[in-house]
Amino acid sequence: KAAQQNNAKAQYGLGLCYQNALGVEQDYNNGAKWILEAAQQGYAPAQMNIAKCYAEAKGLDKSFSQAIEWATKATEQGYNNDHSFIAKCYTDSAFTCKDISQIDSLLLKAANLNYAPAQYALACNFYNGTHNNPDYNQAVYYFNKAADQGHIEALHNLGICYEFGKGVKQDYFKAVDYYQKAAQQNYIPAQYN
Repeated sequence: KAAQQNNAKAQYGLGLCYQNALGVEQDYNNGAKWILEAAQQGYAPAQMNIAKCYAEAKGLDKSFSQAIEWATKATEQGYNNDHSFIAKCYTDSAFTCKDISQIDSLLLKAANLNYAPAQYALACNFYNGTHNNPDYNQAVYYFNKAADQGHIEALHNLGICYEFGKGVKQDYFKAVDYYQKAAQQNYIPAQYN
């Protein structure tokens, strides 16, 4: 009853009940409907939840742009200041983007939120010259950012950069160090270097 009277917390709670089959039959569409009502009233937990509904296509059509918009509204209110969800949405959007000119832009937004998978993907694009000529300096910069967070492939690729002097001064000792760090995490390609 409170949900029908525009009580945002009640709407959110009812939406969660539908999403999680709590006292009602599971219905993602109805769950998303109620959660969206609460989100539109500015209720931050609902905004974050509706963002996930958009990202995962649970009760709503998949839309990373909508997911990013709602998650940003929630974080602007101080709810879930961990920006990894937004960064993941940017990254997932980049991987599904058909407009090549936007891919690096989306990855850069995610990388700037300190999201290691995006930093690694962006580094690979720079290294391989996916959209232009290779830029090894930028590749090393983003490999380092991802490696600082323990990203295994980034550690391995830094080893390659140091071994062959791509974007850095050639240094076999540093190459071995990076290969060993990746190998210690059971990254098989690094175990062969």
